[in-house]
Amino acid sequence: ALQQEPVASLVVDYFRDARRFNTVTDARAPLRDIIANITRGGPEKIGTEAVFRRFPELLERSHVQDRLHQVFGSGWFEAERIGLLLTMPIFLAKGARLTDPMASSRTDLHSEPICNVALQVEGRRRWTLFDAEHSAAMRPSIAPDGRAYVMSRHHPASAALSRIPRYEFVLEAGDVAWIPAWTWHRVDYLEDEVALGVSFFHFRVGHFLRNSPLFAMAIVPNLFKELLGIKTK
Repeated sequence: ALQQEPVASLVVDYFRDARRFNTVTDARAPLRDIIANITRGGPEKIGTEAVFRRFPELLERSHVQDRLHQVFGSGWFEAERIGLLLTMPIFLAKGARLTDPMASSRTDLHSEPICNVALQVEGRRRWTLFDAEHSAAMRPSIAPDGRAYVMSRHHPASAALSRIPRYEFVLEAGDVAWIPAWTWHRVDYLEDEVALGVSFFHFRVGHFLRNSPLFAMAIVPNLFKELLGIKTK
């Protein structure tokens, strides 16, 4: 669907080089052009909620809602909630066949106030999770682009991170993972293959307040900007 009109002509923000230590998009182009570059082995990464905001009917056509409702409960993943209490960014990039994991596309370590149901559509991605209780060790910083998330100032290869307990797993096509609110996570694209994922970001007040009260208070201004559509990606 991403390479079919009218979706393919949609102009979206993207990361020009997802191998760099960066959590902020820095370029714009039509989806078709970005996907073509990624398929050819380029370092670009798509990370945008604009597709489902513009074409919410894609959610119902995907027939994934029934599966999500069975596992996570009904009422969270309805198309009419998109842009309000539900955002659905798509993530697309290609990993590199390299011995240095820092030279491949990735999403660097960060923490968000929403719960995430991460669906792997194509390819594989490796997830690394750190519990919210380790937030003080993450050198946290409010997002530089004014959006509602907290990023780690640790360099991705920092030895300090190796001393913190973690969970690691690989999502393959068809797999789904539950990422609780404020869980720190990094995502790596693997071994010379294009990977496409969709995240179902949804807001659960109890998780937002309970999992990290300090971050919850600090992020409120940016959270309102996202809810009002002032800051999106």
